[in-house]
Amino acid sequence: MEKLMKLFMVDRRGIYSTGDIVTPKQFSDITPVEMSSLVDKLFPRGLAPQGEGYLINNAAKIYNKNELIDWGLEFYRRGVCPQKPSRYTSLFAWGNLEEAKHFRLTDGKPSDKIFIIQTDSYHRGDMSLLKNDTSVLEFTYRMELYWSGKTFNPDPVWEYICPLPVTIGEQVLA
Repeated sequence: MEKLMKLFMVDRRGIYSTGDIVTPKQFSDITPVEMSSLVDKLFPRGLAPQGEGYLINNAAKIYNKNELIDWGLEFYRRGVCPQKPSRYTSLFAWGNLEEAKHFRLTDGKPSDKIFIIQTDSYHRGDMSLLKNDTSVLEFTYRMELYWSGKTFNPDPVWEYICPLPVTIGEQVLA
Protein backbone atom coordinates (compact mmCIF):
# COMPACT_ATOMS: atom_id res chain seq x y z
CA MET A 1 0.00 0.00 0.00
CA GLU A 2 1.36 3.37 -1.02
CA LYS A 3 0.71 6.71 0.67
CA LEU A 4 -2.44 8.64 -0.26
CA MET A 5 -1.65 10.64 -3.38
CA LYS A 6 -3.43 13.60 -4.90
CA LEU A 7 -3.19 13.01 -8.65
CA PHE A 8 -4.49 14.72 -11.78
CA MET A 9 -6.42 12.79 -14.42
CA VAL A 10 -7.00 14.03 -17.98
CA ASP A 11 -10.41 12.93 -19.23
CA ARG A 12 -9.58 12.44 -22.93
CA ARG A 13 -12.79 10.47 -23.50
CA GLY A 14 -14.99 13.21 -21.99
CA ILE A 15 -16.96 10.72 -19.90
CA TYR A 16 -16.38 11.73 -16.27
CA SER A 17 -17.91 14.17 -13.80
CA THR A 18 -17.05 15.05 -10.22
CA GLY A 19 -18.36 12.36 -7.87
CA ASP A 20 -18.34 9.53 -10.42
CA ILE A 21 -17.12 6.24 -9.07
CA VAL A 22 -15.26 4.47 -11.85
CA THR A 23 -15.60 0.71 -11.50
CA PRO A 24 -14.55 -2.13 -13.78
CA LYS A 25 -17.09 -2.91 -16.49
CA GLN A 26 -18.14 -6.38 -17.60
CA PHE A 27 -18.95 -6.92 -21.27
CA SER A 28 -21.63 -9.36 -22.39
CA ASP A 29 -21.58 -8.43 -26.07
CA ILE A 30 -18.16 -9.78 -27.09
CA THR A 31 -18.34 -12.28 -29.92
CA PRO A 32 -17.53 -14.99 -30.59
CA VAL A 33 -18.22 -16.58 -27.22
CA GLU A 34 -14.63 -17.90 -27.06
CA MET A 35 -13.34 -14.31 -27.05
CA SER A 36 -15.86 -13.33 -24.38
CA SER A 37 -14.74 -16.29 -22.24
CA LEU A 38 -11.10 -15.28 -22.69
CA VAL A 39 -11.77 -11.70 -21.55
CA ASP A 40 -13.69 -13.03 -18.53
CA LYS A 41 -10.83 -15.41 -17.73
CA LEU A 42 -8.16 -12.71 -17.99
CA PHE A 43 -10.19 -9.92 -16.34
CA PRO A 44 -12.86 -11.53 -14.13
CA ARG A 45 -13.67 -8.20 -12.41
CA GLY A 46 -14.04 -6.35 -15.72
CA LEU A 47 -12.15 -3.66 -17.61
CA ALA A 48 -11.47 0.06 -17.33
CA PRO A 49 -11.96 2.30 -20.37
CA GLN A 50 -8.27 1.65 -21.19
CA GLY A 51 -8.99 -2.08 -21.48
CA GLU A 52 -12.10 -1.42 -23.51
CA GLY A 53 -10.23 0.83 -25.92
CA TYR A 54 -6.92 -0.99 -26.14
CA LEU A 55 -7.94 -4.65 -25.82
CA ILE A 56 -11.52 -5.46 -26.81
CA ASN A 57 -12.30 -2.65 -29.25
CA ASN A 58 -12.37 -4.05 -32.80
CA ALA A 59 -10.30 -1.04 -33.92
CA ALA A 60 -7.53 -1.98 -31.46
CA LYS A 61 -5.02 -3.66 -33.76
CA ILE A 62 -1.83 -5.28 -32.54
CA TYR A 63 0.18 -3.52 -35.23
CA ASN A 64 -0.77 -0.11 -33.79
CA LYS A 65 2.07 1.19 -31.63
CA ASN A 66 -0.01 2.09 -28.55
CA GLU A 67 -1.98 -1.16 -28.51
CA LEU A 68 1.17 -3.24 -28.99
CA ILE A 69 2.96 -1.46 -26.15
CA ASP A 70 -0.01 -1.85 -23.77
CA TRP A 71 -0.41 -5.52 -24.71
CA GLY A 72 3.30 -6.16 -24.13
CA LEU A 73 3.22 -4.35 -20.80
CA GLU A 74 0.16 -6.32 -19.68
CA PHE A 75 1.59 -9.73 -20.40
CA TYR A 76 5.03 -8.85 -19.06
CA ARG A 77 3.33 -7.65 -15.85
CA ARG A 78 1.33 -10.87 -15.59
CA GLY A 79 4.46 -12.98 -15.93
CA VAL A 80 6.98 -11.00 -13.90
CA CYS A 81 5.16 -8.76 -11.41
CA PRO A 82 1.49 -9.81 -11.16
CA GLN A 83 1.04 -7.77 -7.97
CA LYS A 84 1.24 -4.56 -10.02
CA PRO A 85 -2.04 -3.08 -11.30
CA SER A 86 -3.13 -3.88 -14.82
CA ARG A 87 -3.22 -0.98 -17.25
CA TYR A 88 -6.43 -2.52 -18.63
CA THR A 89 -8.23 -2.21 -15.27
CA SER A 90 -6.93 1.19 -14.16
CA LEU A 91 -7.16 4.94 -14.68
CA PHE A 92 -4.07 6.96 -15.50
CA ALA A 93 -3.06 10.15 -13.76
CA TRP A 94 -0.22 12.61 -13.31
CA GLY A 95 1.66 13.74 -10.22
CA ASN A 96 0.94 17.44 -10.67
CA LEU A 97 -1.26 19.80 -12.63
CA GLU A 98 1.53 20.98 -14.95
CA GLU A 99 2.23 17.40 -16.08
CA ALA A 100 -1.48 16.82 -16.68
CA LYS A 101 -1.72 20.02 -18.72
CA HIS A 102 1.31 19.00 -20.77
CA PHE A 103 -0.19 15.55 -21.45
CA ARG A 104 -3.47 17.18 -22.46
CA LEU A 105 -1.54 19.43 -24.86
CA THR A 106 0.50 16.60 -26.44
CA ASP A 107 -1.94 13.67 -26.33
CA GLY A 108 -5.37 15.21 -25.87
CA LYS A 109 -7.41 18.27 -26.72
CA PRO A 110 -7.44 21.69 -25.02
CA SER A 111 -11.07 21.06 -24.05
CA ASP A 112 -10.27 17.85 -22.11
CA LYS A 113 -11.19 18.24 -18.46
CA ILE A 114 -8.68 17.59 -15.70
CA PHE A 115 -9.91 16.07 -12.44
CA ILE A 116 -8.28 15.42 -9.10
CA ILE A 117 -8.28 11.85 -7.88
CA GLN A 118 -6.93 10.62 -4.56
CA THR A 119 -5.75 7.08 -4.07
CA ASP A 120 -3.33 5.03 -2.02
CA SER A 121 -3.19 2.29 -4.64
CA TYR A 122 -1.07 3.04 -7.70
CA HIS A 123 2.03 2.23 -9.68
CA ARG A 124 4.37 4.94 -10.93
CA GLY A 125 6.13 4.16 -14.21
CA ASP A 126 8.18 6.21 -16.63
CA MET A 127 6.05 6.57 -19.76
CA SER A 128 9.07 7.89 -21.71
CA LEU A 129 10.49 4.35 -21.72
CA LEU A 130 7.54 3.05 -23.72
CA LYS A 131 8.97 3.29 -27.19
CA ASN A 132 8.98 0.26 -29.45
CA ASP A 133 11.72 1.51 -31.76
CA THR A 134 14.34 -0.62 -30.00
CA SER A 135 15.40 -4.25 -30.08
CA VAL A 136 13.11 -6.79 -28.44
CA LEU A 137 15.66 -7.27 -25.65
CA GLU A 138 15.92 -3.53 -24.97
CA PHE A 139 12.14 -3.17 -25.00
CA THR A 140 11.95 -6.02 -22.47
CA TYR A 141 14.50 -4.18 -20.32
CA ARG A 142 12.41 -1.00 -20.58
CA MET A 143 9.31 -2.93 -19.45
CA GLU A 144 11.31 -4.23 -16.48
CA LEU A 145 12.31 -0.68 -15.55
CA TYR A 146 8.75 0.59 -16.06
CA TRP A 147 7.24 -2.04 -13.75
CA SER A 148 9.98 -1.63 -11.14
CA GLY A 149 9.36 2.13 -11.05
CA LYS A 150 12.89 2.91 -12.27
CA THR A 151 14.30 4.67 -15.30
CA PHE A 152 17.53 5.50 -17.08
CA ASN A 153 16.00 8.59 -18.65
CA PRO A 154 17.25 11.92 -17.25
CA ASP A 155 13.83 13.42 -18.06
CA PRO A 156 11.28 10.80 -16.95
CA VAL A 157 7.57 11.16 -17.66
CA TRP A 158 5.99 9.60 -14.57
CA GLU A 159 2.48 8.29 -15.06
CA TYR A 160 0.42 6.81 -12.25
CA ILE A 161 -1.67 3.70 -12.86
CA CYS A 162 -4.57 3.68 -10.40
CA PRO A 163 -6.58 0.45 -10.18
CA LEU A 164 -10.34 0.72 -10.05
CA PRO A 165 -12.50 1.62 -8.26
CA VAL A 166 -11.53 5.30 -8.30
CA THR A 167 -13.68 8.27 -7.30
CA ILE A 168 -13.44 11.30 -9.57
CA GLY A 169 -12.77 14.38 -7.49
CA GLU A 170 -13.16 18.04 -8.28
CA GLN A 171 -12.55 19.38 -11.75
CA VAL A 172 -9.48 21.57 -11.94
CA LEU A 173 -9.90 24.87 -13.73
CA ALA A 174 -7.30 24.64 -16.45
